[in-house]
This record gives sequence, C-alpha cells and structure tokens, in this order.
Amino acid sequence: MPSFFQIIYALRASVRRRPSDHEVLEKFERQFRSGHWTFLGDVAELGRFSIIAGYCDYFHPRTILDVACGQGVLAARIKGLPYEQYLGIDFSAEAIKQANEAHANERTAFAIADAKTYVPTSRFDLIVFNECFYYFTDPRAVMRNFVPWLAPGGHIVVSMFRRLRTRAIWPGLEAGMDVEDSVTVTKRGQASWTVKVLTPRACD
Repeated sequence: MPSFFQIIYALRASVRRRPSDHEVLEKFERQFRSGHWTFLGDVAELGRFSIIAGYCDYFHPRTILDVACGQGVLAARIKGLPYEQYLGIDFSAEAIKQANEAHANERTAFAIADAKTYVPTSRFDLIVFNECFYYFTDPRAVMRNFVPWLAPGGHIVVSMFRRLRTRAIWPGLEAGMDVEDSVTVTKRGQASWTVKVLTPRACD
C-alpha cells in the first residue's frame, strides 16, 4: 500500500503532467487552422522580428535554417535578402502548408519536421530558434543536436520571451558557446524578448 508521501507525490506529479507530444501537436494544428498565430505578423511583434532579420542581413548567410518556423513570418521578413537557400521546419503540417502557399519559391522551402529528431542533410551558415525552446522538455539537448549542422564560422540566433522559465533555459543553451551579441526588445513597456547570437566556443 502506498505511503502518504507517495500519494502526495503522485498527486503533484499528475497536476504537473506535461502534455504529450501528440496533445501539443493537435493544439498547434487547431491554432494554425483557426488563425490564432496570425498576430505574429502584427506591428507589436515587429521589434523582435526586425532584430532577427537584422542579424540575417548582417552576417550575410548563404544558407539559413529556421527551426519551428510556423507559417513563415521570418521568411516574409527576410525575402529581400540575398541568401541562396532558406529552409523552415515545423512539426505542424498546417503551419507548413500555409508557409508553402504564401512564401515558397526557388530559394525558400519549408518542411514538416520535429526539431527534437530532425537530421539535416547539409550544414547552415545561420540557424534560427525563434520562440521555441520553452516547448522542449530538454532545450539543451535540442541545441546540441543542431550545433554539428552549423557551417564553420556560422551563427545561431535565439529569441525567447522573458519569463521565469527562460532564465533557467539560457545557461544550458550558452554552455560551450560564446555570446556574440544580445538585445532585449520591450513591447509597449510590458512584454520583453531577449535575442542572442551564439557561436560554438573554439576548443583550446
């Protein structure tokens, strides 16, 4: 028979249960179908997207990987840049459908893929993680999986909403990395995002 403390622990664990990957995916599919995420194209989101697009411009990457690209908001922001190949991935089929319909062309492509298991077929000069790390159970593991697919001299751009959970995530992401730049964007004096440029630290 379980002890009192075992029962309390089990009750707490059930309350804190994380949704399954299937539940999360279904939620996102519904949200993309309903137009919930269209607000990402609003002026209130322009600040952080402009910072990310600015890095895409400054570093002149030939190839860009946009992880958890959604319906392609960043692709729309950087379409005037002279990159050779942009690939956006997202685990939502509905998001990728919308992105392909609106933004796909000879140098801009989108694919359904789970960032936790995705294996690229080539390296990228710039990898963007835009507002996605707090959806992963192990953000550091996801980052480690993508670092080998960064081309020599490449950069990783990470944007995250500033809240308690992200304070705990940043140290893991920055382990073994140099922070080349960091910018905080505040919307209407309230919500804030931090955008950082990370590069793998050279081995001594």
